[in-house]
Amino acid sequence: MRNIIYYLISASVSLLCYTYISSYLQFERRISSLTKTLEYITTEIQYDVQQRQARFENDRKELEDLRYQVAQFGSIVQRSQSVNLAQDTLGGRVIEVSGLFLNLPKCPFAPLREMFGLPCCPACKILKSGSVPSGDCIAFQGTKASFVIKLMEFAHIESLSLEHIPVAQSPTGEISSAPKEFSVSAIAENGKEIYLAGFIYALPGDHVQEFRLAQPTRKTFNTVRINFKTNHGHPEYTCVYRIRIHGILSPKN
Repeated sequence: MRNIIYYLISASVSLLCYTYISSYLQFERRISSLTKTLEYITTEIQYDVQQRQARFENDRKELEDLRYQVAQFGSIVQRSQSVNLAQDTLGGRVIEVSGLFLNLPKCPFAPLREMFGLPCCPACKILKSGSVPSGDCIAFQGTKASFVIKLMEFAHIESLSLEHIPVAQSPTGEISSAPKEFSVSAIAENGKEIYLAGFIYALPGDHVQEFRLAQPTRKTFNTVRINFKTNHGHPEYTCVYRIRIHGILSPKN
């Protein structure tokens, strides 16, 4: 009987030990499985984070490129808004001239025309757009004359263009009557003239030449004076065909 009891006790203890060890091993396996799962999840998360960081960095660079392109586009747009402020069809007018002009007709009944809103402006032909026929210019004796031009609106002045006929279009085969040295001034509302720059219309060269200021005028102006000083050698007269004044429209300062 004693042996049976001892056997039963031994069997019970062995069963308990087996159960404990089995449970412990299962727990270890679960821990190991969970650890591997966590390691896998951690690896996946790290990979995902790296991928997201890479995409974020790529998006950031693309955004910077886009901002640069927008800035460039803005600059282009701003440049495209530079208009010919002196064009006659937009309201540009020659309001004053000085010099000995050879082909500038007087305006009959000028005060009456002004009264009825029909201003006479023979010199405004230099502000026209379109084709430039030979001889369609304002000619003045010698080399010195000035034109005061009222612009369409107040604007920051950027540049000025002079157009003369090309040599091939000249009936005489030469264009020594083209202006050479000239200067540009802006006229403030109080009548004060502000010198902007001096330029040279170069020959040989393009028949349309643009002359840019070092930078657009900080203030806005609606009146400009152009002083012609020399020509390219013609002994009797100088011809001015077309003048364009470029700038960016802006509210009056």
